[in-house]
Amino acid sequence: MNLLEFLGCFDWISPCVAILEGIANGDPFGTKSWTFYVPLDSSWTGAQIEKLLRQHGVKIWARMIHAGDLFFRVRRRQAEWAEYVLLRAGVPLKYRLYSQRNLRYLHPQPVKRRSLEQELLSMLDDLVGLFSE
Repeated sequence: MNLLEFLGCFDWISPCVAILEGIANGDPFGTKSWTFYVPLDSSWTGAQIEKLLRQHGVKIWARMIHAGDLFFRVRRRQAEWAEYVLLRAGVPLKYRLYSQRNLRYLHPQPVKRRSLEQELLSMLDDLVGLFSE
């Protein structure tokens, strides 16, 4: 368990914000959205993923960290496009894909452990990303 996962155990604000974001996006129960999971120890930060998807017209919400995964939601009608963008960029996705058509873009990504310095920079990057909107 790394520092970010440990601190996430005490996070009660993110689930509350995720519920409010779900309501604001017209999806309080998660039936109109798709959840993507990215290994927390991948080379991708939450801010980098959000920036990548935003550049391609995809809005994300319900960003959280749990059990070694970073996860977030996108509108179901944008899920196939978001998955395509993520896979083409090399973001390692876990669990099942939204669209079988995107299987051809799925390449196993080696998982490397990040150093403490990289973890701190990643957390700082995520914090800056929250306030940059």
